[in-house]
Amino acid sequence: MDAELKLKILFLIIIIIEIPLGLLMIIVPNLVIDLLSFPKPQDPIIFGVAASLWLAFGVISFLGYREPMKYFPIILFQFTYKCIWFLGVIIPQALAGSIQTYGITMIIVFAFFVVADIIVIPWNKILEKK
Repeated sequence: MDAELKLKILFLIIIIIEIPLGLLMIIVPNLVIDLLSFPKPQDPIIFGVAASLWLAFGVISFLGYREPMKYFPIILFQFTYKCIWFLGVIIPQALAGSIQTYGITMIIVFAFFVVADIIVIPWNKILEKK
């Protein structure tokens, strides 16, 4: 499978997941909190930042679907923030034995995307010398 097709598939997955999730988190945050078993209360500002970020990724992914090689840095950005989240948040919580059960869903989803990002990102294009 060529790099553009892999990127298009991932951009489509992002559109399908992140636009509805971001919208629901903004419009009916308590429904999302209940569905994902997040603790209550959630800070509405931080919850809204996450919702806005994921919604923005979904919307921008329409451009990525159209021109995948031009917009692959969006995938690289998502890969980077998820890796930072694992290293700075999840690993310390795991070492302290304090990962809450509601966090497992986020860990699974983020791990899926990190692996998908590793497969899809055109590393040769990033690492090539000009």
